[in-house]
Amino acid sequence: MGRKVEQSAEGFLVRETVSAEERQVTPAFPTEDELIAYLAKHGDFWDQAGGKGPWDRVSATLFVRELKELPTMMMIGGQLVRAREIPLALIAQEGGG
Repeated sequence: MGRKVEQSAEGFLVRETVSAEERQVTPAFPTEDELIAYLAKHGDFWDQAGGKGPWDRVSATLFVRELKELPTMMMIGGQLVRAREIPLALIAQEGGG
């Protein structure tokens, strides 16, 4: 449960998967690159509504191209990390810091 990248008839988008009724939380884009650029400039709809701003570009790229799905939050190194911060936290943990 959290966020997942999906390729639909409309293009690449992110859906929230927390509830039984999945919700689209980004517009659809023809390419993964455009979805990454959107997240890195705006964040998803929840980020925008909460005033959290854009995702880090590295996190957006890892999420869209490799991970494809993120939990809402995760414990990493004894810290509670939210979805948009998980890719960088995993990199830091692998690198030892």
